[in-house]
Amino acid sequence: MKLVSTPDLDHQYQVVRPDGLPDVPLTLFANDLLRSLSPSSVPIYMREVLAAFDWAQSDALPSGIAGAFWDRLQRCGACSGNT
Repeated sequence: MKLVSTPDLDHQYQVVRPDGLPDVPLTLFANDLLRSLSPSSVPIYMREVLAAFDWAQSDALPSGIAGAFWDRLQRCGACSGNT
């Protein structure tokens, strides 16, 4: 996944999946970060968040652990979009 800056759109940041489609919960999360972080800090913070998601999707973890980790990260991302 990657973070794309889109300053001319309603959402200043878009998270794009490897298949080119947007990841809506993570896009909402990234834009919600603008409430608590400076605009220059959001890409740095999201780089680490997306690295954790990519790691969770890799074969580095046993499937049960990776699935639990992935579910938890998605719930955290989705929570921010509901605030």
